[in-house]
Parts: sequence; structure tokens; C-alpha cells
Amino acid sequence: MPPHTTQTHMQRCLHGSSVRRWAIPIPPQWSLTPYCNDYADLPRPAIVPWSRRADLVKASPDVVSPLDLLFGSKHNSFATSIQRTLRQFHCRDPERLAIVAGRAHLLEKFMRLLEYMRPVVEQLQVPHPSYLDMILWKRLRVNLLRTHQTLDLDKVLGLLSCCLKVRWPWGEDILEPGNDGELHIRPQFFEVFTQVEGWGLTSD
Repeated sequence: MPPHTTQTHMQRCLHGSSVRRWAIPIPPQWSLTPYCNDYADLPRPAIVPWSRRADLVKASPDVVSPLDLLFGSKHNSFATSIQRTLRQFHCRDPERLAIVAGRAHLLEKFMRLLEYMRPVVEQLQVPHPSYLDMILWKRLRVNLLRTHQTLDLDKVLGLLSCCLKVRWPWGEDILEPGNDGELHIRPQFFEVFTQVEGWGLTSD
């Protein structure tokens, strides 16, 4: 023990304000990103191709036209990349729009991310393919994180996309004209898909 350090002084350092001053602060929630460990033999590039093009994400506007998300755009490569990817699955237009709009317009701040899409502890600790972070239900997300190496994820995700439904009346409009002459997501539809209770799985 150095001559200028007494046992009493050390106790004060260990139990007093010095520990609080030296303690490593808990990182803010927005900085805790999922522990993604994508493997070459998994279908990640086909499912999330924009993950390799950060420039497309950065160049995307915070508010994306719903028509760009549904049909693609010559002026928004990020929206077009998402649109082409979702066309590989058997979702209807309401599900496609809800899946994308719940994320694409939330690029500016983490705290605007839908609560049910925020990372759970297992996403921060368990290595996993990044596209599993898009699973809506937290319990299902955790189960897939723990078992994905034993599953045929192509079949799992294909079945999930077929059965995924927004709790929205069949045939009812999901867009409406705005005062600017553009089509916008109907507020009632937005209210449904931004709540996890607004989603379900069919038995088909």
C-alpha cells in the first residue's frame, strides 16, 4: 500500500462518492444495438439488401411516401430496395405498408421506434442474423434467436409472411388524399399497426 494511502481512505474510495465518480455509466438505450452475426449460408443479403448500403439509408427522407413503399420510386433507392424485397413474400399491401412504414419513417430517432420493435436483452447478447430483429412479437423473436441454427429459416419466414395480418377490415382503404394532393396513410390504419395488438397470425 502506498505510504499516502490509508485503509480508511481506501474504504472511503470503495464505499463513498469516489466509486460513484469512477463507475462506468450505463449506456443509453438507443446505443444498445443487437448482436448481429450474419452467416454467408443464411439468406440475409436477399432479405435485407440495404444493410450493405448505409448511404441509401442515410439519404432516405425521414417521411417516406407510402406509394414509394408500395410500388418503388426512381428518386428513393432505399424505399425501392425495401419494396422489392417485400415482394418476395406473400404479404398483402396492408401488411407490406405497415411493416415498412413502422420502420422507414422512424429513421431519425431511436425513441420514435415502435415500442414493440425495440431490442430485448437477448438481441443484445445472443449472436443472430440481423433480419430476426424484424420479428414483431418479442417472445417469438427470442425463441427464434435461441433456436435459429436448428431451423430452416427460409421456410419459417415464408410461412410467417403468409400468415401475418394487420387487424384491418378486408378491402378498406389504407391511404387517403391529403391537402397537399398526395396520398397519405390513413390515421386509423396508422393507429392499428403501430400497436402490437394490431397484428395477428392466421391459421392458414
